Amino acid sequence: MLYLSTLFIIGGIEKEKHSISNSVLLFGLIIQTLYIIYLYVLGFSIYKYVIYLFLAILLVLINMLMLRKNGKQNYITGILSLCFYLALFSMEKITIITIIITLLITAIKQLFISSKKNKNTILQIPIGFYLCFTNAIIVIFQNFII
Repeated sequence: MLYLSTLFIIGGIEKEKHSISNSVLLFGLIIQTLYIIYLYVLGFSIYKYVIYLFLAILLVLINMLMLRKNGKQNYITGILSLCFYLALFSMEKITIITIIITLLITAIKQLFISSKKNKNTILQIPIGFYLCFTNAIIVIFQNFII
């Protein structure tokens, strides 16, 4: 439940401000760290989780350094850290499906909006919003299927 609530908060903030919230993402990563410790106590292999967690934390720290240095966050590193956060909880297959569906949604939206408006208009598509909500929907459906 904490994973889904973190996704909804990240997605809502991203849709409004068009930036990935580092503080909410760090909260999610702390929750994932506790989950990894729990898996380690149970005796599961956690190497993959630790690598994803390390990469996500590294990208969040890079994003925070860019924020302090330039005054604004890098959107690409925010999206990459969000993708690693998604891979931590929902594993690779679900994350790849989420990314593919998000790319399809953004392509369809771009086609329909660019055909209605001027071709020179550059849109700010909330990719993080689509990533969060499609992953949440897929995780919920996966639980019903299993």
